[in-house]
Amino acid sequence: MRGYEGSDYVGVGADHRWVEVCDKEQDGNGVYGQFYYKGSALLHTVGDSNGSAAGCGNRTFPGDVTVASVCEDVAGNDSCRALPPI
Repeated sequence: MRGYEGSDYVGVGADHRWVEVCDKEQDGNGVYGQFYYKGSALLHTVGDSNGSAAGCGNRTFPGDVTVASVCEDVAGNDSCRALPPI
């Protein structure tokens, strides 16, 4: 499942634990995903550390992801979009 902010996206794998964050825009704005997973009350952040260069950021969580959003780091308040319920 993927959620988009423009061409940037956050993906959640079929196992509901693996996530991917991809910056696909050469606009100078960073991209990150925010996630909650079962067994944790904390908000977890995963970024795409190389910007719009090839490759994406990813992580495997120890519990199923329950909430995910994709955010673009822009001046002022960041622009975020939530994925549909997982």
